[in-house]
Amino acid sequence: MSHEDIPISTTLNLPHCGIVQTYGGGDENKVGQLIYKKYIYTPHRNTDIMTDFKKKIYKLAKKTWRSYSKIALNDRVVSVPNEFPLMDDIEWDVVFVVSAGIKDVEHYNMMFQGWLFNKEVQEPNRLGVSSWPFIGVFDPVNIFIKSENDQYMGIEKLVPADQHTHFVTETVNLDGFDVELGDWHFGSDMARFYTDKEIPIAGGWVVIFDCERKKCGIEYLIVLENQDIKKTLLKESTNNIETFVNKLMTLIEEVTMEDKNIIIENLKKVIQKE
Repeated sequence: MSHEDIPISTTLNLPHCGIVQTYGGGDENKVGQLIYKKYIYTPHRNTDIMTDFKKKIYKLAKKTWRSYSKIALNDRVVSVPNEFPLMDDIEWDVVFVVSAGIKDVEHYNMMFQGWLFNKEVQEPNRLGVSSWPFIGVFDPVNIFIKSENDQYMGIEKLVPADQHTHFVTETVNLDGFDVELGDWHFGSDMARFYTDKEIPIAGGWVVIFDCERKKCGIEYLIVLENQDIKKTLLKESTNNIETFVNKLMTLIEEVTMEDKNIIIENLKKVIQKE
């Protein structure tokens, strides 16, 4: 079993995984501090542990694709390919991510631009790219939505979510000289979810299925709303995922919250041997 670190997209400066953010448009975006990120398994390699879950995700993704592919092209907002990929053609990433919550925001958005667009943004003269992957969370604890519309992440299902990035330039006067600066901006205000910030921890299997690129990301996500737990884990500077997860489980055992055992059981799957 392999637990390599998840790389960072050098162009976007985003990790190749989902991150917790609150979309505000341009420079108003707020990103949760990444505390830990590792591949649970070697990328693109099937494992017995995840086989049944992958089959479930594939069926749900096909169901979502079918419902949107029936819409006439001229009436279609969500972009989906004409054909659904074969199960054997899907590349799978299975990862473990721990993020801090974000203060003074009402909701979060899941953002996967670093995972989706790392190759495209490196193309010469590329100024933007967008996609409509399907996103949802499974076995959630303290992760919920307030509406069933497509602005929100699916709960135990997959729904389309606009994910895009575009290059923005501006001219700034520095010491009397006009200098053109550029940066990649990313959004949008979709794949929304909420946590109860009075509860110290949130967790769930966040899934992104990209029909166009024929790949799927499965991410066990922990969001830490408790500052003391966050500070303790930031001091746990270890590359050993078993050591880190065991420390996290010990901290969870000490807090009072409903359904914490669901998170603990899923964390055991994160470090489960093949």
